[in-house]
Amino acid sequence: MCETKKGNCEVKKEAIDETTHLQTALAIALKREHAAVEFYREGAKKVTDPGVKVLFRELAEEEQNHVKRVQEAIDREIMREM
Repeated sequence: MCETKKGNCEVKKEAIDETTHLQTALAIALKREHAAVEFYREGAKKVTDPGVKVLFRELAEEEQNHVKRVQEAIDREIMREM
């Protein structure tokens, strides 16, 4: 989960290795993508440089696309198990 403290987005690092199950890996990926969206959105609110603001907004949008793709993978996995 992403916790904002003193303007920093901290994500608990969960280990992924060769024993990690697909569902666990997808859940971790989804958390990290959500955290990245929040990081860039918060950054865009705080910076004053217009170029950096635009960049952070674009990066937040790209990370939101990643959230959608990971969620789609989760949904496919759920349907496969039914």
